[in-house]
Amino acid sequence: MLISINWLKEFVTGLEKISLDEIIKKLTFNGIEIKNAYKLSDATNLIVGKIIKCDNAPGTHLNICQIDLGSEIGVKQIVCGASNVRSNLKIIVALPGAKVVNKIIKSSIIHNFESYGMCCSLSEICFTKIDDENKIYELDDKYQVGERNIIELLGFNDVILDVKLLANRADLLSVYNLAIEFSSLFNCQLKPLIINEYYGDKNVDFKILNKSSKCSFFCVRIFKKIVVDESPDNLKKYLISMGVKPINNIVDICNYVMLLTGQPLHVYDYDKLPKKELIVEENHESVFLALNQKKYQVKKEDIVITSGEDIMCLAGIIGSFNSVCDQKTKNVIIEAAIFDSAKIRHSATRLDLKNESSNRFIHGVGKQQKQAIELATFLIKKYCNFDLTSKIITINDNEKQVVKKINLNIVEINNILGTKFELKKIIDILKKNYFIIQNIDDFNVNVLVPSYRADIENINDLAEEIIRFSDFSQINDEFPLIELKPGFLDEMQQKRMEIKKYLRNYLYEVSTYVLIDKKNINYFNYLNDNEPYKLINPMSDDHLYVRKSLSSSLLNVISYNIARQNKDFGIFEISNINDKSGQKKQFLAIALTGNCKIQGDLSKYPYSFFSLKGFFNGIINILNIDIDKFTFKEFDIDNNEFHPSKSAFIYFNNEIIGYLGELHPNIYHCFDIKNSKVLVMEINLSILFKIKSNEFRFSLFSNFPSVKRDLSLIVDNDLKIEEIISLVKKSGGSLVKDVSVFDLYKNENFLNKKLVSISIILLKNNATLKDEEIKLVMEKIKLALSKKEITIRS
Repeated sequence: MLISINWLKEFVTGLEKISLDEIIKKLTFNGIEIKNAYKLSDATNLIVGKIIKCDNAPGTHLNICQIDLGSEIGVKQIVCGASNVRSNLKIIVALPGAKVVNKIIKSSIIHNFESYGMCCSLSEICFTKIDDENKIYELDDKYQVGERNIIELLGFNDVILDVKLLANRADLLSVYNLAIEFSSLFNCQLKPLIINEYYGDKNVDFKILNKSSKCSFFCVRIFKKIVVDESPDNLKKYLISMGVKPINNIVDICNYVMLLTGQPLHVYDYDKLPKKELIVEENHESVFLALNQKKYQVKKEDIVITSGEDIMCLAGIIGSFNSVCDQKTKNVIIEAAIFDSAKIRHSATRLDLKNESSNRFIHGVGKQQKQAIELATFLIKKYCNFDLTSKIITINDNEKQVVKKINLNIVEINNILGTKFELKKIIDILKKNYFIIQNIDDFNVNVLVPSYRADIENINDLAEEIIRFSDFSQINDEFPLIELKPGFLDEMQQKRMEIKKYLRNYLYEVSTYVLIDKKNINYFNYLNDNEPYKLINPMSDDHLYVRKSLSSSLLNVISYNIARQNKDFGIFEISNINDKSGQKKQFLAIALTGNCKIQGDLSKYPYSFFSLKGFFNGIINILNIDIDKFTFKEFDIDNNEFHPSKSAFIYFNNEIIGYLGELHPNIYHCFDIKNSKVLVMEINLSILFKIKSNEFRFSLFSNFPSVKRDLSLIVDNDLKIEEIISLVKKSGGSLVKDVSVFDLYKNENFLNKKLVSISIILLKNNATLKDEEIKLVMEKIKLALSKKEITIRS
């Protein structure tokens, strides 16, 4: 934001006695960052001239001008290419040797014509670009030919501060609020901003209507028989100094009031409205021709002001070209409103229409709309000579402004700041900043916050305000006594850390965005189907929802890497999951693609379903949970996300705690994955961590040899391998130490049968197994298998 020091001097008495260096230093130490400070103009050797003759240079777009520069210099010839150059025009001339922006002017020969100096636009003599450099600036009759103090007469003998305001200081987007800040910082007297009230005609045939919940206040005033003309210099100089281009007196007044008060105003040509109405609404979708004569696509979420069926203004941002005020305008409507900050930010960002008006609405405006219109009325009366004005017509004018009251305790303030301030000093500081103090006792006061200070919410904000206007050296430089306690991880954090250590040996750990788009929120919701959080004002459509699972995020990482020729790797992520159920969840997801490399390309094997199952078993071992507590079951629902015969749910106590498997061929295109096989596993760690771990018990190793027996079985395809192993262990009793599958064969000729070969390890801890014992155990196992209609081949 640009700040004119001259404009501030109109409201702050004594500011002229303070040096620029002191101003910059004080502002910086009080939270107002100065990005740059410069003179509005450092041009020299300028003079007022009058064009007495203007002829076109043959064969060029240039004009040969004879210019009267006063009795001291006389008439000189200057070549000028400006589009508005003509006879009898008073202009600014830079004489030879003059310094203007970025150049020194010299006499020269242009197309064989002698040129003495240069005819100037405003942008050529000041550092604020506010006019068309192809046009020279036209002076009015009050400027005398030969006058040299042009910079002073134009009001360009000003210093401009380019400041970066903190996001919470929206109040400083107002020149008068800046004057309040300056008066407090430099102990200067503040001149009041006097706003008179105009009652106007109460009987007005005009309707305003609010159909948008994003407009909390809206008011207008109608002015009749105004005279639209060029603004006076004392108005234009402040607009120019603040980087705003003067248009005409009625538009300039609205911009002047916006800069002064922080309240944007918009002006409509009353006679160009299709109907005698202005309606605030949303859900309007059309192409909009703006004041800059560019077309914009208005969407349903944008706030617009309409009349009839036509858009008259994109609320808070820019008006319609169809209601522009020009030299023919006789009757106007001035509008002031409060629009939702997030809505204006979203629309202005999408349409790339950030400007002075939208910037103030984005940061937030106070309830000063009527005062802004009353100030504009005073200026219109002064500069536009209207004959008739209406009363201020309002919507939602029944809300009373609530004054914020904060209890301040002297002990608490000093504890926050590390100071030893007395209560009187604190009260003096707050009063100097226009806070009202009530109910004073020895330790407590009530502080009433000025309406324009939206950043002051609690005692911490007051503490910041107090120290800003104090000497920082009064802060105690001793560190407070802090009781140190040894840090430790709780049980859940320890388990999580152990899992991460294990997985990092084999996989890359990733951290992905919690926010995802509408498409991804609908995938892989087997563990969590609660309603997700949806952002009201997302930065983009790609970050609209808070995710319900991790799998989609990992698949996007897989897709990104595969597109960059990285096709053999595995990744994992552990993250919290939040949704509207309010339950705290922690999920683990693993994604594998391509090959597992053991020795780079020398030794590798393709990832498979069993790779994922191996990682699950490893996690269970780390947590010391009996693997037999978990069962793997094929998907019992139709899905297009997992391969039907290469995927499974993981159950604990008949509850799904995870899933794993190879992706369905039909889903790869949804994540733009090509020519690669991908496997995914996701586990609800919150449930897994609650499962009781086995106690660690040491048993002596047997000193006696084990015995191995193999069985080849013919079983139904539907019979799970785990059921066979469980049956063998149960029937064999304590002598069965391990059962494993070493061969599996399926063939269509077997009529829904499969061949399974298993190895059984028998061991006795206190003696060598005898043949009779081995035979008895094997007979029990075979009998149990036969009862399950399992055929034993050998």
